[in-house]
Amino acid sequence: QEYFAKEVYNNGFTLEILEKVKKWEKSETPTSSSLALSNIAHVWANEGGNKVTRDELRATNDPNAVLNSVWDGIGISLFGARNEVVAFNLVIEAPTMDVTNVDVSLTELTGSDGASITSKTASGDGVFNYVGRNIELFYVRYLEIRGISTDLFYAGYDYDERHIPERCRRPYDTDGEGNGTWENRPCHNKFYPEIAVPLEFNSSFTISAGTNQSVWGDIYIPQDTPAGDYTGTISITEDGVLTWQIPISLCVRDFTLPELPNARTMLYLCREYIN
Repeated sequence: QEYFAKEVYNNGFTLEILEKVKKWEKSETPTSSSLALSNIAHVWANEGGNKVTRDELRATNDPNAVLNSVWDGIGISLFGARNEVVAFNLVIEAPTMDVTNVDVSLTELTGSDGASITSKTASGDGVFNYVGRNIELFYVRYLEIRGISTDLFYAGYDYDERHIPERCRRPYDTDGEGNGTWENRPCHNKFYPEIAVPLEFNSSFTISAGTNQSVWGDIYIPQDTPAGDYTGTISITEDGVLTWQIPISLCVRDFTLPELPNARTMLYLCREYIN
């Protein structure tokens, strides 16, 4: 730990008292913490590419396991260009108790020069008018996946297990041919995050004990946004009480994406190329 000296005067004598500064050593993992008594055990985030099934309690089991490119254990860090939409997936874990009347909010990101990225409030059909709504939050619903789609191109063949996410692989041989059935996969019949509903329609929700709940966030960077760093706070309340605040930062790069793509691409890929 790092320390600093603070001078305290006592009977004319100067005493140096070492006080801890809350800085984390490399051997320690910083973790977000609640502001008040909360039934939520952990809050963390990822970039959305790694889907978290509803029963997973990754941070509860190992806070190190959830560290990633956008989550350092305390806050969310994003970057993007003007005219780009950047995203994050907030995961709220409730391992032991139901959490009721949960609400999540993020309304503004502000820069050091006074510039800001904001979002106007909306309701009803206005939720689908994205003009002026640069920050949007979504309540994520889950879909049970009960099998892998048929591989039509290689009809009659199983997928090469090496092409399947590691956590879902069956035991396989040197050619990648798996053994067993769908039920032999560790991830069989799990509930995956699939449906994103504007949070305005689920502004207050419950997280059942032993599960997690994802809240998806989209941030559009307007074309006139000055480059630089922007910061804000994601607030979580339970029964109207503020219990968690998660810092979020966005680095706006000094270039603008075009309205229409102007690069032509073609990609051909087959199994042999993956191996």
